[in-house]
Amino acid sequence: MKYYEALGTSRGITALIGGGGKTSLLMRLAQELSSFGTVIVGATAKMYPPQGMCLVVPPDEGVLKQALAFNNLICTGRQTSKGKITLEAGDVPMLRSLADYVLLEADGSNGRPLKAHAQHEPALPEGVEKTILVIGIDGLGKPISLAAHRPELYAKILNKDLAYLVQAEDAAKVAVIEALHDSVFINKVENEAAMKLALALAAMLNCPVAAGALLKEIKPCLLR
Repeated sequence: MKYYEALGTSRGITALIGGGGKTSLLMRLAQELSSFGTVIVGATAKMYPPQGMCLVVPPDEGVLKQALAFNNLICTGRQTSKGKITLEAGDVPMLRSLADYVLLEADGSNGRPLKAHAQHEPALPEGVEKTILVIGIDGLGKPISLAAHRPELYAKILNKDLAYLVQAEDAAKVAVIEALHDSVFINKVENEAAMKLALALAAMLNCPVAAGALLKEIKPCLLR
């Protein structure tokens, strides 16, 4: 099973939110989908342009059309500080009209496996067909202060202190309360112990859930 199959990725705009692993998932989906369709990747948050990928800066419609005539997979955005790129909300509908698939990284997590979203997050533009929440299984069993991006907010949602060790039911609770997603991808499920935790987490979520290990040669699987 491919990652796009496990996550039910269809044509249109797909946004990735949540914990660490979003960029890796974005790239895996882009590689798979570009084998049979045209794909544009970008970020409504900020991201470093992927190395070796055709890059169009800024997102000009004519230039993008020309790039897609020779490349099934391209990246686009507007230059920001420190070499990162971002998209404005008004850019996204144009991208949707040009490519079969538009994949967006819609928030940041500073590499933390878990995340609580501030009021201005995620940056979901109009027309998003699917939003995938990424949860790193390696955040379970760790204190909120180390596992979560925006740890104070994560702790507030759970009514716990920052030293509290996050359990599967806690990660599920935050996801359900925030209700920002259509499906969940649990990352870093690399062994039997991690799979046991992932199954427990998936059982407490009310949406499709897939699991995998993006940096390992482990195929994804559907948990519910």
